[in-house]
Amino acid sequence: MDMIPSENLIVSSVLLLIFNGSLVLSLKFLALRIDLLDYPSERKTHVLPTPLVGGLAVYLTLCALVAINNDWGSDIGMIITFAGLIVLIGLVDDFITVRWPIRLIVQSTAALCVISTTNIVVINLGNYPIVGLVELGWVGAAFTIFSVTCTANSFNLVDGIDGLCGGLILLVVTALQTISYVHSGQINFYFLTLVGSISIFLFFNLSQNPKRKIFMGDAGSAGLGFIVSFLIIAQLSSEHISLPPPFALWLLLVPIADTLFVIWKRIRGGRSIFQPGSDHFHHCLRAKGYSQSKTLAVLLTIAFLGIIGGLLFNSEDDVISVCMFMIVVFCLMKYAEVNKTS
Repeated sequence: MDMIPSENLIVSSVLLLIFNGSLVLSLKFLALRIDLLDYPSERKTHVLPTPLVGGLAVYLTLCALVAINNDWGSDIGMIITFAGLIVLIGLVDDFITVRWPIRLIVQSTAALCVISTTNIVVINLGNYPIVGLVELGWVGAAFTIFSVTCTANSFNLVDGIDGLCGGLILLVVTALQTISYVHSGQINFYFLTLVGSISIFLFFNLSQNPKRKIFMGDAGSAGLGFIVSFLIIAQLSSEHISLPPPFALWLLLVPIADTLFVIWKRIRGGRSIFQPGSDHFHHCLRAKGYSQSKTLAVLLTIAFLGIIGGLLFNSEDDVISVCMFMIVVFCLMKYAEVNKTS
């Protein structure tokens, strides 16, 4: 991943953040005129039609950075380029509902394109007793496509209350930047740009003024989830990083646990796992009586502690890390199930 000289960091950061803020305002103005809006309903808490442009603004800011650095042929350039397919199908879905098989085909195709042009793949799943190092070999590409597609959709699924999807992505990217800095002593400008632009999105998304509020949109949640998943794979497979593959699970604790919980609930209830419903973690906490702000705080705290836990278990065998992750996920699911009252 590309770095920039430290003397240019502050100026470049300020200029990109100004660009991102201007982009948000411009896209918001455009969304009101082309009806790129999320309308209130009985399943939603907002009171006014809200522009679905937050994720698009973040993505276009990343594209601008790639263009400025002429990085289209680099690994990060390829990731952002092919993420455009996810953003595009997400935009279409924000206007009209796109059937899930089409979304999965587009997401899988985009992941295959990234793998083909960058060779960023999951090489192994860690080192375990008896079996030793679990290398994937030729299965690695298929496993990577599956993992990236699942991650992109998990961020899309978890995007149900203000600040949650953006906050989770912010935590993951901040963790990746911190780890990268500890190991290399340098600041990755793409990570920094993601942190800054998502922070601007959260400023609007968490606003108490309904007229100022914007949403991530399917284009943003799935598109940024796609980008983040490849960034995780690239970082953990870097020769400068000493973290094991299971750490990726801890980075994605809340999206993974929430998705597994939803799938389990819907299969048990005889419903399609692809249909929307009120059976996510945030629905369970709200049903218990938590306010939206408290629900957000609880889930982001769990995500933060998950990252810290993953770092702590890094000193143990991979099997201990995976087992502890499964125990934590089970406990979260049981807690959500016990407290689901409607």
